[in-house]
Amino acid sequence: MESTTAVRKYYSEIDVARGFVLFLTVFAHTLTGHTFWFNWVSSFIMQAFFFLSGMTFNPDKFDGFGHFLKVKIKKRVIPYFAICLVGLIICLLRPDYRARSSRRGGAMSLRGFSTTRSPGISTSGRCGFWRGFL
Repeated sequence: MESTTAVRKYYSEIDVARGFVLFLTVFAHTLTGHTFWFNWVSSFIMQAFFFLSGMTFNPDKFDGFGHFLKVKIKKRVIPYFAICLVGLIICLLRPDYRARSSRRGGAMSLRGFSTTRSPGISTSGRCGFWRGFL
């Protein structure tokens, strides 16, 4: 029996472009403030990701939109909620997890990673984002 699936040509240039865009993303995240380089990289980085993702998308892998949705939910949504659940458990078991560093002033840190204050983080030591759901 002959196979009816078409052989798709592989372009290594797309992988090189994706690697370069990934490098520029990491580079932009290391910059502080709105410098020339930050503004330059930020002006096209997301568009490049969308463009390259569209070039590598293969609709023939899926048996319809329902199958596509099922695969994407399994690969993206379930791991997202699993990580959120781990974060919730940490916040419930250790309510002072972020509060210790906030007492020292301004910025809060989570095991060495400095973060700015966001609506989801409460300076009182509780996980403010989850307070609305509990």
